[in-house]
Amino acid sequence: MISPELITRTVCQFLNIDVKDVFRNNHISGARKAEFVQARQLSIYFCRKYNNDTLAKIGEYFGRDHATIMNSIQVVKNDNQTNPIRKELFINIQNTLNNFVNQDDKELIRQEMLYFDYPGCEISSEALSYQIPK
Repeated sequence: MISPELITRTVCQFLNIDVKDVFRNNHISGARKAEFVQARQLSIYFCRKYNNDTLAKIGEYFGRDHATIMNSIQVVKNDNQTNPIRKELFINIQNTLNNFVNQDDKELIRQEMLYFDYPGCEISSEALSYQIPK
C-alpha cells in the first residue's frame, strides 16, 4: 500500500507541478488546466491501483465524486492505448511507484518521510516500528 499523498507527490514531480494544484476545486482557480487534470487523473488511477480503495474513498481524498473518479480511471486507461507519450509517462511513474511497493513497511515509512522532506524531521523508532494494516 502506498499513501495517496506519496502517489500524488510522485505524479506531480513527474509533471513538474505543485501538489496543491491537483486539489483545486473550480475552473476560476485553474483546476481545469490540462496539466492539473492529467496529474489528478493519474493520481486517482494509481490510488485505485495500489490501494484498491473504494471510488468514494478516493473521491473523498481528491474532493471529487465517485463518477469523476470512475471517469478519471477510464481516461488514463484510454490514454495508455492511444497516446504513446502519455503511456511513456505512465510507465515511468508506475516504475517509480513500484519501487515503493517493493520496500518493506519500515523502509517505505522512512522513504515517505524523506520524500516529503519534512524540515528537521527525525524518524522515531515508533515510526519505524509502525505496522501498516493489511
